[in-house]
Amino acid sequence: MSLPIINQNQVTPDSSLSAGNTAININKGRTVLMFLNVVNLNAAVRYLKVYDKADASAADTPKLRFALPPNGTPFTLELGAGIKFPTACSFRVVTEQADGGTTSPGANETVVNWASLNGA
Repeated sequence: MSLPIINQNQVTPDSSLSAGNTAININKGRTVLMFLNVVNLNAAVRYLKVYDKADASAADTPKLRFALPPNGTPFTLELGAGIKFPTACSFRVVTEQADGGTTSPGANETVVNWASLNGA
């Protein structure tokens, strides 16, 4: 397996200050997720669901599921060569662990930062 040669100019950083039930698209095409940092400011656990599709909803099955620690403890993934999403990449953050959860965290409660290699 050959790994892509990556430099800073190819990786796109972005963020969301208030992630919730409505999907946020990292990219609407092929994506390699390189870095993810999430901070949940609530006192209860929240759940990040990552999808291999654009505009994911509660009816879709996530490819990755992460429990986000409470009280501002950062959750960080540095993914080295990255995780490939061949179709697209989007995420949602909800209060329920179940895939079909639809309850959004409060406004400005969940901050998500990411870096991706788009079109890879």
